[in-house]
Amino acid sequence: MPPKDMTGSLANAKAVDAFSTIAKFIAYIVTFFILLTGAVIAKGTLLFMTSQIKLTDGKPDVQHEYCSKRIY
Repeated sequence: MPPKDMTGSLANAKAVDAFSTIAKFIAYIVTFFILLTGAVIAKGTLLFMTSQIKLTDGKPDVQHEYCSKRIY
């Protein structure tokens, strides 16, 4: 870590240091919520997709009404 400036315009930069700390904190919080939202959407999508898988008459390979052609 470089030594602090004792002269010039950077000698009294407490406001800059405080703003930098607050900006970092806000960036961490925003990043956390973006990742949390993405994880919740991914998990919800996975649960929705797996809830659509059903066995019909004991046969897993069944063409559903909403599917116009089979995908192999």
